[in-house]
Amino acid sequence: MIQVIGGIAAGAAAMMMAPSIMAVIARAFKPVAKTMIKGGILAFESGKQFAHGVEAAFAGSVEAIEDISAEARAEIAEGQKVPAKTSKKKEA
Repeated sequence: MIQVIGGIAAGAAAMMMAPSIMAVIARAFKPVAKTMIKGGILAFESGKQFAHGVEAAFAGSVEAIEDISAEARAEIAEGQKVPAKTSKKKEA
């Protein structure tokens, strides 16, 4: 029974002290939290810049592939326009 009363008393004391303890904890961890948030923002911005660079490089590659593909299609079309050679025997 004494243990139950002691547990209730400890819980009540913790509830009464919680606001002041939380304020101390919040003040102590505010610089840490701010540093972590700044790091996250910088990492995000760096990631965006990297993604734009990859996108630009990829766009250039796609353009080059499209150019080569267009040239190949033009050569195929050109080849199809040439009449097929027929072998005619010379008449004497």
